[in-house]
Amino acid sequence: MTTKPGYKKPPKRIVEPQAGAGDQAPSHDVLRTFFNMSLDMFCVAGVDGYFRVVNPAFERILGYTRDELLERPYVEFVHPDDKALTLATAGINTQGPVTHFENRYRCKDGSYVWLAWMAAPASQEGLIYAVARDITEIKAREREKEKQRDLFKTVLGNVPASIFWKDRNSVYRGANQHFAQDTGLCSPDELLGKTDYDLPWRKEQADFYRQCDRKVMQSGQPLLNIEESQRQAGGKEVYLLTNKVPLWDDTGDIYGMLGIYMDITERKQAELRLETLFNAAADSIFVIDSEGTIQRSNRYAYEHCGYEKDELIGRNIKAFFSPKSQQTCDCNFPQLRETGSSAADIEFVCKDGRILNMECKATAVPSESGAFTSFLIIQRDVTEKRRAEEDMRQHQHELAHVMRLSTMGEMASGMAHELNQPLTALVSYCGTAASMLESQGRKPTQIGEILDRAKAEAHRAAKIIQNLRRFVRKGENGIEPLALHQLVEDVEMLLGPELKENSVAIDVNLACGRRRVLANRTKIEQVLINLIRNSIDAIKEAGVADGRVLVEARPAVNETIEVSVSDNGPGIDPEMVDKLFQPFQSSKPSGMGLGLSISRSIIEEHGSTIWAEGKRPNGARFGFSLPVFGET
Repeated sequence: MTTKPGYKKPPKRIVEPQAGAGDQAPSHDVLRTFFNMSLDMFCVAGVDGYFRVVNPAFERILGYTRDELLERPYVEFVHPDDKALTLATAGINTQGPVTHFENRYRCKDGSYVWLAWMAAPASQEGLIYAVARDITEIKAREREKEKQRDLFKTVLGNVPASIFWKDRNSVYRGANQHFAQDTGLCSPDELLGKTDYDLPWRKEQADFYRQCDRKVMQSGQPLLNIEESQRQAGGKEVYLLTNKVPLWDDTGDIYGMLGIYMDITERKQAELRLETLFNAAADSIFVIDSEGTIQRSNRYAYEHCGYEKDELIGRNIKAFFSPKSQQTCDCNFPQLRETGSSAADIEFVCKDGRILNMECKATAVPSESGAFTSFLIIQRDVTEKRRAEEDMRQHQHELAHVMRLSTMGEMASGMAHELNQPLTALVSYCGTAASMLESQGRKPTQIGEILDRAKAEAHRAAKIIQNLRRFVRKGENGIEPLALHQLVEDVEMLLGPELKENSVAIDVNLACGRRRVLANRTKIEQVLINLIRNSIDAIKEAGVADGRVLVEARPAVNETIEVSVSDNGPGIDPEMVDKLFQPFQSSKPSGMGLGLSISRSIIEEHGSTIWAEGKRPNGARFGFSLPVFGET
């Protein structure tokens, strides 16, 4: 027998009979003393229903005086619900043998006490001799036990779990209704005396259950969270989560075992589905501990990178990152432990040395205490996406260059005319200066003025050519501080011939002063030229006599400068508003539909957006924002 720690078996007591005890009856004085000192209530009652004699215990327990007890029929002290039984028993006692019964007596303070009676008749004397014991506390304990039994039955019947208990031989001694239903029986009573081999379980399941029972009862230690299968009545297979604990008696010995289990079939099926999804995911998924050691990974994680599963499990995840990404991980891991989430782009090194670009998101998995002890890492291979983005950027760069060449071609005739004027003037001034030197009829100061004018016109021609060459050549993608007013002036100079040819005036309103912006000069020039040329074309096609284009710049939110181009042309076709910035969308018969699309890409590269006001009284208005660098 296993003895519970801390228990000692009480020694057996052997009571021997006392030798030499006399058979002489006690004297009358002894009986009177015993009568008066007894803790039990002794009385003599008559058949007329009145007490004849009561001992002091009556007065102590009920609170009445002796005279109060003797002068009233004793049935008046009895609880109304017990009067009939008391009178019937008194009637029997006048004729029959010793009887036992219980009733409730009212105390002087109005409360009731439970009394257990033993009464014997003295028929010849017309008296009843009786003794009563106060069992109020015993009754209270019985009621409490009954409540506990009722509560236990309620719990057993309503708890959403199957409960059973067995003796040391693994014979069932009780269970709740849930367990009986699992066995196919109608009630727990039908289970008594049966073993697991009498129930629907498979033999190997019954063997396992008995093995666990013996382990619990031999060790005196509980077995918790046992995941096991069970074939229940009707052949239904379920998964169970079982706990088994030993049962101890008052002497510290184990007399059986209590078991309780929950049906976790749905949870197990969900885990299986989750495991299937885990391994079917087209992303690399890792579960790591707080130090970064890989505890689990899905199939894609190791197959995609050429590793075996065992080559990943147990190693630190940083071991598979490039040196650059290991530094990123070191920076992000404290944040992950603190906030529970982090994201970064990392480089993952494959077994064959290939480096994959990964978008990495990490999420903490809190423990029951709320501490972050493990983390879920999801990595998406964006290597091809990054390559495609780079190809797209290069393509847009080339396309923008083509567009600039196309724009230059369209401006060439006007530019040639514009260049012809200063060059013609230069030649004229130089000819005049030569003639004057030959004639010797002019003062040297006049010759200097003419030559200064020639120099200015030559500079003007050089400036035009310089701006044109800068606009046409392939520029770098670098962003630098630019003087916005100078940039607008250069654009105005480049478009001067086209504005003059189409009789369109241009106004500039730079409310931002001479502040500088962070931008790529060539690309922003291209955007402004495209927007202004769109305005010129719209004014020309609409036949507006007094065409005007307004270029504005003003401070905006978040330390930016808002730049806009508006005109007094026909405005934007409502059907084109939603697709203005899509490629190959144009309202002009000869338009390629790429200008605004390229402009949008350029502005997005600068971290902003380009917009158009579709609802205006007349004309169109386009705008975008550039970040402020500082004052010039």
